[in-house]
Amino acid sequence: MLDKSLYKWLEDLAENENFKNCISLSERLRQERYDLELILKYFALSSPTFGQTSLNKKEVNEYLTDYLIKLCNSITFDRVLEQEKFAKMFLLLDQATNEDTFTKYDETRFKGKFLDSAYEAITTGLRENIDDYSAQDIELLKTKIQEMWSESDFISNIGTGSRARTRMHKMIEFGKKYFKK
Repeated sequence: MLDKSLYKWLEDLAENENFKNCISLSERLRQERYDLELILKYFALSSPTFGQTSLNKKEVNEYLTDYLIKLCNSITFDRVLEQEKFAKMFLLLDQATNEDTFTKYDETRFKGKFLDSAYEAITTGLRENIDDYSAQDIELLKTKIQEMWSESDFISNIGTGSRARTRMHKMIEFGKKYFKK
């Protein structure tokens, strides 16, 4: 491990109760540390250095590995600020939609399992706009997450056959615009 303090910091984020409630992972996925992968994905996709060409010749796992190495060597990444934003975002999401946050909404109820596409759109979009949201926006946030499932820009880029490398760019772009207040 290049930076044990970074690993410990990521593990601490993974223990955030609001985060754990929202991602609602199976025990198997927790044992495989998919929670840490989701946190790393959140930071990597939210990074100002992530752009249209970031995944051109790389698979997602390669990109995340490269990003982790950059994070280990970064002197500008503000862990305190990023932990505050992470905690605020997942507190709001937990209050708004809890374990349903990243599951499909079918016009009457949430159902199904965790979906990467929902995670990518919601976390990168809300992260971009987190300073505009507060505890008074819980109902707004819940409504936005529900209504997201009827947005053509969102649903046209999810599901089987949607390559992760292509989907991620579209989810990020969608999320940043959609969660703007």
